[in-house]
Amino acid sequence: MSETTTRILIIEDNEDDAALLERELKRHRFEAKLGHAQRIDAARRMLEQESWDLVLSDYNLPNTHFSDVLAAAKKADPDMPVIVVSGAVGEEIAVSLMHDGASDLVLKHNLSRLVPAVIRELAAAEQNHARRESEERFRQIVEATSDWIWETDAEHRMAFGTVFSEQAEWSDPLRSVGRTLWEACGIDLETDAHWGRHRRLLDEHQPFRNFRFCYRGPAGEEFHVTMTGSPVFSRNGAFLGYRGVASDETLIVETFMRAERAESLLRQRNAETG
Repeated sequence: MSETTTRILIIEDNEDDAALLERELKRHRFEAKLGHAQRIDAARRMLEQESWDLVLSDYNLPNTHFSDVLAAAKKADPDMPVIVVSGAVGEEIAVSLMHDGASDLVLKHNLSRLVPAVIRELAAAEQNHARRESEERFRQIVEATSDWIWETDAEHRMAFGTVFSEQAEWSDPLRSVGRTLWEACGIDLETDAHWGRHRRLLDEHQPFRNFRFCYRGPAGEEFHVTMTGSPVFSRNGAFLGYRGVASDETLIVETFMRAERAESLLRQRNAETG
């Protein structure tokens, strides 16, 4: 819903019925800027050229299938509510309308339901907009800060992963759905103390930050990865698994190692010439 005046587009070929809807809104002192289109082509133009918060549409528009109205509204805004206002609609059609994406059905002989339906659907649309914006912010943050988001089940087996990096070879073990990370990396927990400590932390359902590990790819190349994760629990407290992010630190590690080798070589040469 817009932050200023609510904008409602009425799609109705009958001028008297359109005026009836306007009077009903005003009778309840519902403040809104109203637009009116009598045909689907005019409605499409108005939806394309202006911003609307909600559509009130007759079901029986001349030479128009109602799916065209829904398509035009959802093209303009996927979250835009479309309330059908009609004289008479059978139960089968009503069910079909709801299934196809109509938000509600108000009969013209029972317009007392109109304003409550409008208020409810505008609130729902605003919540949907806020959710989409939140999801988009999260996606952008993850893409900017991490190469990968992941999820494990209660047995620590990989259950989900999304790679954002174009160079995705490093994430192969992290995408091994159905296996634990140490299994995918070929780690023996009995002999590897670093992984053993990490496994115990997971079994205790503790959050962790910057767990670093190294593994070799199929061609023998070495990758360095860091992971951060938090435990996930159900409403009744049952442990469900972990969710977190991971990043490829191979370039950082290789740069550091090259710098160390160069410094060591320099010290060696200084010792030889000293």
